[in-house]
Amino acid sequence: MITFSWAYIRLMFQANFYAISHIPRSSFILPFTKIYATGRTSNKISMCENVDSFRPIKIRSMASTPASGPAVKDLAYDDVVELKRKNEIILIDVREPSEIKETGKLPGSVHIPLGDVKNALESLSPEEFLKMYGIEKPKLDANLVFSCRSGKRSRSAMETAMSIGFLNSRHYDGGFLDWQKHHPA
Repeated sequence: MITFSWAYIRLMFQANFYAISHIPRSSFILPFTKIYATGRTSNKISMCENVDSFRPIKIRSMASTPASGPAVKDLAYDDVVELKRKNEIILIDVREPSEIKETGKLPGSVHIPLGDVKNALESLSPEEFLKMYGIEKPKLDANLVFSCRSGKRSRSAMETAMSIGFLNSRHYDGGFLDWQKHHPA
């Protein structure tokens, strides 16, 4: 019996079963596969080597299955400050350039507008990334934290980063508005 992690299976499903992560969170049957869960509460699934031992199973959509990476995806102000102080994260502000011009960006953050996040992380060469954003291009295992004005766009940026392999991505749930509460002008 061969055992795979959920992250591996999720990638396999996305590549081979029409991006299953976009299927609604309802359950469905996969009678045509040789994959089954190793236990009711297991976080791994296995592939039968013997087709005779295969039985169709009911599994949840991958959209509701957590990927690997940090268990806590929503960070509060204190979390962001502590992680940044320890230099354990790359803080990325995904607000629009007009917002940054008006209010400034979070201290120690890199500005990558939300619409550019996927291209920047996925397509730019390390040299292009360094030239555009002033820091080295993050590796896939980098601890990324996204921030925006209130938390909605940063969640979207986090999900985008995770979908292209940056599984250690998180977001600052309160965003710039929360930061301002802790740092009044």
